[in-house]
Amino acid sequence: MSITATAHASDRQLARPMTVLALIAAGSGAVDMLTGIMLPITMRHFTDNAALIGLMLAFNRLCGFLVQPYVAWRGDHTRSRFGRRRAALLLGYPLTLLAVLVMGALPHLIPVEARSLLWAITAVFVSNLVLQAALDTTYGSLDPLYGDTFRPDRLGRACAWRNYVGIGMSLLMLYVLVPLADHHEFIPYAGVAALLGVAWFFAWRFREDPSLPLAPRTRFRPWSPFLGLRDPVLRRVAIIGAAGLGTLAVSGMFHSLYVTEKLGLTLTDFGRASVIAMGVAVTVTYPFGRMIDRYGPRPALLLGFASAVLCGLASAFLMRDRAGFYLITVLGSAGNVLLIISASPMIFSSAKPERRGEFFGSVQATRAATATVVTLLGGKLASLAGDYRTTYLLGAAIALVGLCFSCRLPSFSREAHPSLSGRA
Repeated sequence: MSITATAHASDRQLARPMTVLALIAAGSGAVDMLTGIMLPITMRHFTDNAALIGLMLAFNRLCGFLVQPYVAWRGDHTRSRFGRRRAALLLGYPLTLLAVLVMGALPHLIPVEARSLLWAITAVFVSNLVLQAALDTTYGSLDPLYGDTFRPDRLGRACAWRNYVGIGMSLLMLYVLVPLADHHEFIPYAGVAALLGVAWFFAWRFREDPSLPLAPRTRFRPWSPFLGLRDPVLRRVAIIGAAGLGTLAVSGMFHSLYVTEKLGLTLTDFGRASVIAMGVAVTVTYPFGRMIDRYGPRPALLLGFASAVLCGLASAFLMRDRAGFYLITVLGSAGNVLLIISASPMIFSSAKPERRGEFFGSVQATRAATATVVTLLGGKLASLAGDYRTTYLLGAAIALVGLCFSCRLPSFSREAHPSLSGRA
């Protein structure tokens, strides 16, 4: 029996596609966590050159620039028996699964004495590049698929449910799969491959709405997503999206180092704060999703960016002890949830149905470019100032930009979405 969602389904009918899409998205999220935790360790088997490892990991951003916008744009023009967006998922997930297994197996397939040779390092580089390109193929389809599947007044709850499943996947990774790497480093890779298999299975079962309009045929170029920024509506949404991702990227750059080295707190304190943050996220995610569905993404973005500004300033000037650290963690976690789950409703409530992929591609390219630039800038400022607190101030400044542009978003209006009449 296939799983289908339509724009006019009831809340009870939507519960199933919300869960299924969240499970599909969890496969990509698991690979993201694997990339951050295990890939540097795997690459370390082949080289101790930190710059070379950084270069290989930096190419992950390149795929975000090129692959995601293209896949999203392609979905606007595709109609096949495999679906509009789903076709990319059915291709991307098996490729990602295969690349994950290859990457995890390389240290065990290549002899120790050959790992420093050029061909071995090239194999690691190519495997990582294929892995990230395949992963971004799934991401370029997933987000527009959410916009195609759920009405604007239900996207908040759909993204909230996606966040819940993502939290569960994070717990599985952090407390089960990653610790098992102490027994054998291939185990986390095998576990993520299993999660990808689950995501692939549900992608096969999902069926898209066949009545969605196709965009007029256009030509895609690598710079096309940035040309779309000439549209003032798209430009405003892209700046807000870039501010959200940039704030999240730069604020946490040296957070653990500042807390442990400058405040003198322990890793146990940091671990407890992470548990507190996760508990806050679990508590507020669904209520925030309902708020977004009722009042639109604008209030959520205003609160989220305001929280980021306050947390950045408080972290730089007021955080002095364990109590202050925990308090800022609670406020920051709630604000991060608002920024994360309001992104898709903001993007797709502003996009025309036939241009959702193109619209998302422009926003994603802008977000990826901004995250790369501010991460480099944050590291440079911290190095010049000799103080990790500069990243908190930079994060607060970026959040302030997002706050100002969020004020210019239109309020949620039923007149702007006539299909929302008769809402449950």
